[in-house]
Amino acid sequence: MKTEIDANIQAVLDSAQFIGGPYVAELEKRLAAFAGRGYCVTCANGTDALQAAFMAAGVGNGDVVFCPDMTFVASVEPAKMLGAVPVFCDILPDTYCLSPESLERQIQAVLAEGTRTPKAVIMTPLPPSANGMA
Repeated sequence: MKTEIDANIQAVLDSAQFIGGPYVAELEKRLAAFAGRGYCVTCANGTDALQAAFMAAGVGNGDVVFCPDMTFVASVEPAKMLGAVPVFCDILPDTYCLSPESLERQIQAVLAEGTRTPKAVIMTPLPPSANGMA
C-alpha cells in the first residue's frame, strides 16, 4: 500500500488543500458510509471535536460540564472557551475513569446551589493498559 499512500500524500501536498477540499470531503464521505451514517464531520483534534459537540448541545455561559479530575486539559478547555464551568469528579482508582458516585454527588451539589445548569459529562476512556490492550 506504500505506493498508493505515497501518491495520495503527494497529491495533497501538490494541491496544498490541507483544510477542506476534495480529499477531506472524500474522507468524510467514506467515514460516514463506514459508520452507517448520513454525514461525518472531521476535526483537527479532540479539542475541536469536543467544542463542536458542546456547541451542538448548546453548552455556554452558566452551564456546568462534569469531568474526571485526572484528565488532560483538552477535556475541559472547550467548555471554558464557551463560558461553561468545569466541575471535577473523583476517579475510580483501578481504571482512572470518572466515578459514578462522585458524579452523582457533584450533580446534586450543582442542583442544590441553583445558579448553574448541569449540561454535559466528559467520560474519558480507559487507558489501553487498563483494559488489557497494552
